[in-house]
Amino acid sequence: MTFDSFAEGTFLFPPEEYPDAAAYLQFWNTVPISDGVLANISAARAELLRKRSIATGVSWGQTYDAKNALELHHKNPRREAIADAARAVAYEAHMTEWWGDTPKEIDPSFARRVARTGQMYWYRTCLSEEDQLEVEKTTVYMGGKDLTLGRACGRYLLNEIRASFREPATTMAELLDDVRVEIQRLQV
Repeated sequence: MTFDSFAEGTFLFPPEEYPDAAAYLQFWNTVPISDGVLANISAARAELLRKRSIATGVSWGQTYDAKNALELHHKNPRREAIADAARAVAYEAHMTEWWGDTPKEIDPSFARRVARTGQMYWYRTCLSEEDQLEVEKTTVYMGGKDLTLGRACGRYLLNEIRASFREPATTMAELLDDVRVEIQRLQV
């Protein structure tokens, strides 16, 4: 009797080997993904971008305010109001440039594609070099663009949220464990 591990794989626990690139792509294009995992991925990316946008805004504000301190704190209320309005316009322009064409969220209509893309890209190393190259040439249509798996991972910052590719209950358990350890540390 031979155990066929390929038939046993899941999204979170994929097979360790595949017959070829076609079977690999077929697996990742059809394996079920729970809504919990999709929500976890979407929330992690949103949180990453929220933190980054705040950080870039604060950094920009400190630089801008230092350069324009005299006008922003002018004794003449009219000049101060003009400086405040100019700051608001400059901030909006900075943030618009910072965001560029980066999607602000993972659109729910292609969240499964985003998740599949990440897994396809990360687990490709179990394939032969030839099959890996074939997989790397695969494109996925997301957000109005055809992207290679690597470019899609970069566009959606998937390497930075890799830890979110799991069930929310697992994420919550780890967060609770982190809190428990921190409380213990503070009690010492």
